[in-house]
Amino acid sequence: MPKSLPSSEIDASPTKSFFIATLVRDIQLTDAVLDLIDNSIDGYIENKLKGRKNISVNFSKDQFVIEDDCGGIKKENIYDKVFRFGMLKEVKVKTIGVFGVGMKRAIFKMGKNILIESDDGHDYYSIRINEKWIIDEENWKLSFEKETKSKGKPMTRITITELYSGISKEFDTVHFENTLREKIKNTYSILITEKVTINVKNIPVEPYEFNFLSENKKFKPYHKKFNWGEVEVEIYAGFTPGDIWEVKTYGWYVFCNDRLIIRNDTTTKTGWGGSDGKIYHYAEDNKFLGLVFFRSDNPISLPWHTTKEDIQEDSPIYRKAQVEMRSVTNLFVEVIRLAGRTKDKETGDTIGRSLFKGITEIARKDIKEESKGIIPVVKGDIVYKDAPISKWTNISYSKEKELVKKVKKKLGDSSMSNRSVGEKTFDYYIEIEEITND
Repeated sequence: MPKSLPSSEIDASPTKSFFIATLVRDIQLTDAVLDLIDNSIDGYIENKLKGRKNISVNFSKDQFVIEDDCGGIKKENIYDKVFRFGMLKEVKVKTIGVFGVGMKRAIFKMGKNILIESDDGHDYYSIRINEKWIIDEENWKLSFEKETKSKGKPMTRITITELYSGISKEFDTVHFENTLREKIKNTYSILITEKVTINVKNIPVEPYEFNFLSENKKFKPYHKKFNWGEVEVEIYAGFTPGDIWEVKTYGWYVFCNDRLIIRNDTTTKTGWGGSDGKIYHYAEDNKFLGLVFFRSDNPISLPWHTTKEDIQEDSPIYRKAQVEMRSVTNLFVEVIRLAGRTKDKETGDTIGRSLFKGITEIARKDIKEESKGIIPVVKGDIVYKDAPISKWTNISYSKEKELVKKVKKKLGDSSMSNRSVGEKTFDYYIEIEEITND
């Protein structure tokens, strides 16, 4: 006879140590800091603040501190939101913290002594999490360490000490600081421009500027809005300023509630490649810039992953947007490529350089009206509108290097580009065969 079991119930709850270890395992330290910045920005949004507010991030080998003046965390939210894993209440504002794990995952990633202080203008309180609580498998409850009336300055501050060894070493490197600045610059460009100043070690992070070439008769960015249920989609596309060799802001950028999810993308994920899209492989493709924003008062409906570092490609709303993205990519990139390989008879330079020179710029935030865009189309050495882009195509092939060198020499210019060799030999064939384009 088997021994009798102690109970008819089976305990399937996780141990606290296992739960915390699993929670923090796959998150990078920079992303943990971003989770805490998300928390501050959500304070700005949920408290319905106006005007610019400040978020300060400071760290050393001994401690990490993030502080903001974004209105504080309301005391009632402590009970059913801040320290619960997962969300109990449906969010009804355009927040960027939605899955209910970000702040907890971040603080447990860094260290064993955590002090959280907040003042919402009515109440001040502090909560401490220490190693004793972390290793106590039975106790999942937290208590206020201190409670008083408001000190008159709404704020939230998180201080983490007793850092884990690897975290302490990483905080003590210049590389980490530079990487964090760059990630903040990318991720919060829109929010830094419009709502908050983010300081890292007391120095503000400057946002990326998303500008497009714009001229009433020659250039105008594409801009479209549409709704899919409770999600609003907004798309911008056009030519980005700057020389193709110097441009850093190019390809597609995907945002969810104004937080960047994907940057500089030139893959099938955002409309490049595949049976219906352009393959990204020319230097002049750097002139294309596309931005797509997904916004909703119910953030769980947005097509982002829990890590906020990728998009759900199988999401119906993303697939609908992808159709628009692929179409506009093909349209603008075809013009860039034609301009990049067509020469001006007078200057001998490519039309691309003169076509994009001296054009005024417009910032994304200043584009108010929806527009199909104005795009000049290149044919020969003439730039004009409304030409059928589909008449033009690319030719690409490979030949032995030594043979190509001999052809260049025969053409009278050993330093010419391989592209020029292809164009001249193609034109030579057209001339010899007396082929016309009637």
